[in-house]
Amino acid sequence: MNDKKRDHPVWMEISRKNIEYNWRSIQETVGEKITIIPMIKSNGYGHDSVLVGNILQDLGAKYVGVSAFREAKELRQGGVKIPLLVLDYVDSSNIVEALELDMVLAISDSEMFPAIENTAGKIGKKARVHLYVDTGMHREGIWPNEEAIMLAKEVHESPHVDLEGIMTHFATAGDDDPSFAYEQLEVFNHYLDELQSNNIPLPSYIHVANGASVMRLPKMHRDDPKKRLSAVRPGNIIYGLPPGDFPFAFTPKRAMVALKAKLACVKTIPAGSTVGYGRTWKAEKDTRIGIVPMGYTDGYRRSLSHEVGCMLVGGKKAPIIGLISMNQTVLKLPNEGDFALGDEVVIIGKQGDEEITIEEVAEKMGTFWFEYIVNINGKRIPRMLID
Repeated sequence: MNDKKRDHPVWMEISRKNIEYNWRSIQETVGEKITIIPMIKSNGYGHDSVLVGNILQDLGAKYVGVSAFREAKELRQGGVKIPLLVLDYVDSSNIVEALELDMVLAISDSEMFPAIENTAGKIGKKARVHLYVDTGMHREGIWPNEEAIMLAKEVHESPHVDLEGIMTHFATAGDDDPSFAYEQLEVFNHYLDELQSNNIPLPSYIHVANGASVMRLPKMHRDDPKKRLSAVRPGNIIYGLPPGDFPFAFTPKRAMVALKAKLACVKTIPAGSTVGYGRTWKAEKDTRIGIVPMGYTDGYRRSLSHEVGCMLVGGKKAPIIGLISMNQTVLKLPNEGDFALGDEVVIIGKQGDEEITIEEVAEKMGTFWFEYIVNINGKRIPRMLID
């Protein structure tokens, strides 16, 4: 175990071996000819984007994708040198720095192109871009009409911009019925056909498949009948987070194997004492309590208060008593066993014969477990490799 966990008494344990397994399984699933553009947005889905980015770079990734300019900048500062695809809008004030840091920009609105082209011309550095086409999800992207064809022509003919890729995103690839994803693919293919009929060459990277598509829709990558789809953009499955309840091409392994802490205080309070803000819990008898330095600022929601949630101490479940505070949670310690300052607490994971899963915690918080992971405070809680 990396001793850096001692820098803070709460930490997340990450398995490099599991990330490696997921990476290699994805490559085997899509085939060697398909480029994987792993998504490490939102702090690497809560796993530490710099840590994950460097692991993927070591594994031979040729590309990674992020959501925002700031995320890409952090990766560059953290030693990630491979191309970075930024999917969201980059403000014109940041384009110079983005190009100087060799970021690849997604154009999801036609008005973004002039700013990128003009900036690239002024600084004498060619911009690499991917056109983001809206095929029906109606989030970001350019509707594939005549205007979008003309935009592709302008980008292709620009001396300052390199049209490196074209992409779209599916709304239902992870649903029980993925038929709308095939409708979107039909719209996307029609757009590519129109580009070719207008003598606009297709770029190197054409990608539509997210994690769910990789796992269950091979026609979106390896078995593309038109042989044009050349890349995939998996996110959740890199981290072992299954994108649905359907049969998978492989079983991903969880990158996050545990969330742990140390007891920050152990004491016995007398019968009649109350705990926490609002004095919402009262001890019926002398009670041993333990303080865990984790609270709602770390994404550990107050809905787990009042014995809804629990943690593992000494291999046994210890219920949460009182209201969860911003930075602290109070546990009612088991009756049996000796507990001391610095003892290990398991918030998610196994201890002895007991286990608390992230699905269980998220359900009790009334949220989706993907959402919980990305909201585990990355500034306060370090991510540590265990293998």
